Amino acid sequence: MLQTILPRLAASAMQPAPATAANGLGHIKHMLDQRRDVSIANWADSLSNSRENPREFIFRLADVIATHPSRPTVLVETWADGSYGGATTEAAGSGPVVRIRNFAMPGALLAHGLGALWRDSGLADTTPDLLTICHGHNHVVGTTIEQITGEFYSALEYFRLAHPGVPVVALLQNPRADSPAMDRAVDAWQQVARLRDVALIDAHTPYIAEAKQPAWFADGDQAHPSDAGIEGAYVPAIRAAWDAAPARPVCGQPSTLRGLDPALNLIPNGDFAQFDGAVPEGWVATAGVTATRETAIVRDRALGHSLKLTSVGGTAFANRISHTLPNYGHAPLRGKPISLFGWVCKPAGAPPSLGAITLEALAPAGKSTTCTTRPLSQDQGNAWVPWAICGLMVPAECYEITVRLHHDTAAATASQPAFFQGITLVPGYLPRGL
Repeated sequence: MLQTILPRLAASAMQPAPATAANGLGHIKHMLDQRRDVSIANWADSLSNSRENPREFIFRLADVIATHPSRPTVLVETWADGSYGGATTEAAGSGPVVRIRNFAMPGALLAHGLGALWRDSGLADTTPDLLTICHGHNHVVGTTIEQITGEFYSALEYFRLAHPGVPVVALLQNPRADSPAMDRAVDAWQQVARLRDVALIDAHTPYIAEAKQPAWFADGDQAHPSDAGIEGAYVPAIRAAWDAAPARPVCGQPSTLRGLDPALNLIPNGDFAQFDGAVPEGWVATAGVTATRETAIVRDRALGHSLKLTSVGGTAFANRISHTLPNYGHAPLRGKPISLFGWVCKPAGAPPSLGAITLEALAPAGKSTTCTTRPLSQDQGNAWVPWAICGLMVPAECYEITVRLHHDTAAATASQPAFFQGITLVPGYLPRGL
């Protein structure tokens, strides 16, 4: 029997993450109490890019860490033009050394760090004592809560796959001056925080409390905070989170991108183990798309092979294969959330429109719900990138649930193939990988 899962609360009604999640900062305090050196990785957008005028998030966190009684030296090296510059000294103390690697990319999504930059950025090979995440604004324009939460979740769990046990702290960025779009990012981070034990630093709420006063935004900018906004919202939020975190060691959650029992996957052949002639068993291809078993280009060799899709011509979003839940599999899911996960690989130089995934729950009278992973503009350089859709609500009158794997969502179909592996669908808000 499926668990009864209640609908998601609105952002304004959501409860904060549990206090135990604050151990991410407390872990750093504990290490400094032991006079041990500390390493922190900051995965960020432009709201952590500037050291002065304005002095942004990660540098303000460095200032707070520097007040620890151990009198640490705090060093920050920041990503710029494809590499890290020399470390800047934010505090010169006589105690342990805190080294912060600031992977801040203006205009970027979290997923920009999952392709070719995964290794170049140091995210792949350097296991820090703490991961901080400063992302939100670039995720909310033209997107849904299911997409945003999936993008946050995928990046977080991919990092945990490489670095199990590292605690995580995420920033709730300030709202936009011109719209409530950032409410979706707040909603998404609060959901991820509760489900996946992430501590939150809330710089969003003070802006709302102050009615988004114009002086708290950079001149002519609807998103970036001014120094006044950072002093009024960010610094108190960082200090409050730091002071509230108990100084004690903590181990972060293991990744959920592996380990799902295949029997719990609502897609019986999501690993493409059974191939029935021209398509995987249980999947249906549209005219013009070719599906083949790929044994050389795979993400996880334990799954044996991946699915390769190619096509010629066609109509936007029509070059695809689809799986519809059989035997009235949609019926027990009515009124409940469902979540999808999958690995996608695009060759170097392929257009952003390659390799999308759609989750669709059909219902009469315009009540259908649907979500598609969005294109990533950056070249992913032959990397396998995780994509998720979190908590798509199945309508109460749903009559069909379908997953679609798109070779290309553009009308002018690309010549390069798209590769898929490990497609899963589960009840609830938390996707899981095989």
